[in-house]
Amino acid sequence: MVDVSPEVKLAQENTAKLLEGLGHTVVEGSWPVNAEEFASAYTAFFRGRALPLKKAVEAMSGVPVSEAGLLTNFFSTFSEFAATIEPEKAKQAEKFLDTFPTLFEKSFKQFDMLLAPVCPVIGPKLSDFSPDDAFDIGTFTETLGQLKFTGPINFAGNPAMSVPLNWGADSGMPIGSHFIAALGADKMLYEMAYELEEARPWKDKWLHIR
Repeated sequence: MVDVSPEVKLAQENTAKLLEGLGHTVVEGSWPVNAEEFASAYTAFFRGRALPLKKAVEAMSGVPVSEAGLLTNFFSTFSEFAATIEPEKAKQAEKFLDTFPTLFEKSFKQFDMLLAPVCPVIGPKLSDFSPDDAFDIGTFTETLGQLKFTGPINFAGNPAMSVPLNWGADSGMPIGSHFIAALGADKMLYEMAYELEEARPWKDKWLHIR
């Protein structure tokens, strides 16, 4: 799994101080989802999405999916890997992911809003992943590690936003603060966004890359 880098950790601590300065109470809590369990379940879950496409491509082309040339190399090799995943494991993964709304609902019985990094590292490089690459479970798991704070929210369904409140000291890249609200609490997120933008404006911050 991908650990939170020191600079990202420092950025979130800085965001917490900003929130306290605005009159909010910030309390440290634990993230509801285990990152390794999420990565494993995510991979197995997509078995059910990849296999039907694999079968359709092979039926249409008459050749193995890797030879058809209709899908990216990554997805065709992933679909071949997905075929090795037991159906029961995929069902268990789906059941696990279905618990996320309840997991986060419990958090919002204690907190009005959750704050986490958007990504545990600053600005993953485009070269770290390419559709032309062959699927590799180790690399894929590491990539999912970069989604450990955002990926679960897709399954939980909670409203969330990324706010650029901090910037990398050397790279100049924005370090997003990930705010998550309870189901239906979109208004609270917007109110927080307006407050933070007024307190620490970012509209004039531009990153120039040559």
